[in-house]
Amino acid sequence: PAPLHDLLGNGAHATLADGRAAPALLDDDAATTLTLAGKPVIVLSPSGSGQVSMYTLTNGNGPLRNGAWTLEARSADGEWQALDQRRDENFDWPMQTRPFRIATPGQYSEYRLRLETPSRLQLAEIELLAP
Repeated sequence: PAPLHDLLGNGAHATLADGRAAPALLDDDAATTLTLAGKPVIVLSPSGSGQVSMYTLTNGNGPLRNGAWTLEARSADGEWQALDQRRDENFDWPMQTRPFRIATPGQYSEYRLRLETPSRLQLAEIELLAP
């Protein structure tokens, strides 16, 4: 077996587009959540290197309906490129973790999650998984 490991471990950073830190998304505790409104953007800086092949999202204290987002990545100061795009995703129960596969894995220095709907939601965790 070749288990996956989370590149967002100790030393990783999650930051909102306005510069605020978002440590609740990386603390491996689904009980700590971050409430987001509008169309938030979360920038993720991994603590290790590896080729991310999957990612997980864990919603907060309630179900999530019609979720839509785009996961993007870039190397150094390069252009952002879309790795995965989702529409009409549902999390049926509180603190549900769902995995998503990246069709073309790559190794990047920074990732960005652009959330599009709903207008207000809670996230508890984000993981970037590599072999």
